[in-house]
Amino acid sequence: SFNTHVNYSQYKISLNESDNQPRSSLIGGFNIGMDFNYYINQGELKYGLDVEGTKTDFAFTNSFNQNIDQQQSSTDLGAYLMFHKYIKRFVVEAGARFQYYGNIGAVSPEPRLSIKVNATDFLRFKMASGLYSQNLISTKSNQDVVDLFTGFITGPQGTPQDASGKTYNIKNMQRSVHAIFGIEIDPAKNLTINIEPYYKYFSHVFDMNEYKQFTDQPDFLISQGNAYGLDILGKWQYKGLFLYLTYSLSYSTRNDG
Repeated sequence: SFNTHVNYSQYKISLNESDNQPRSSLIGGFNIGMDFNYYINQGELKYGLDVEGTKTDFAFTNSFNQNIDQQQSSTDLGAYLMFHKYIKRFVVEAGARFQYYGNIGAVSPEPRLSIKVNATDFLRFKMASGLYSQNLISTKSNQDVVDLFTGFITGPQGTPQDASGKTYNIKNMQRSVHAIFGIEIDPAKNLTINIEPYYKYFSHVFDMNEYKQFTDQPDFLISQGNAYGLDILGKWQYKGLFLYLTYSLSYSTRNDG
């Protein structure tokens, strides 16, 4: 089978305060893609291509009267391949995504793997892992408790630094590795409980330098971090009635260098 899609969106936010200069952020763009599905014996093959164009216009003045202005346009290309296969009690999904970010001229290969084991009729185990990247950056500082303005850009201009002053190649885009494990249990008829602990490691995270005081200081800082936690979902259903109960616990840490 074959599917295609065309999307366009635009988002704009601005903030005017009596004691600060106006802040504004605009992001707009389009996405065109094609997806293909081939059904094979006890499995499925999926692959596709997409083209995404993004334009951002960002203007910000911090409390030290330092301006951080950025206008960017980027055309990104993506391709993916995913193989889905049933092997007795196992359900396996293996594949990869290849992403090209035009504004920084970088390619990101991203392997993905997911395995589900049907141990019994009422007990299932699953795991998933993959490498992910992102070129879109939120300009909200991780040190803010409350922030009424959140702007967006596509990749920082200039050379980002960590807190110690070490510089990084701009092609080292924001990356993370995800690992998720799970248990599905059917303790009673019409009742399913899903328990999923997870861990995510972020090797590169960009933050806007809201406390920049001098023009020779970088507009953006780079850091590393991780996030981990536990999600629990309980689902009960009877005919057309569904009842859900969820609980989430999460922690995150950040190393600024």
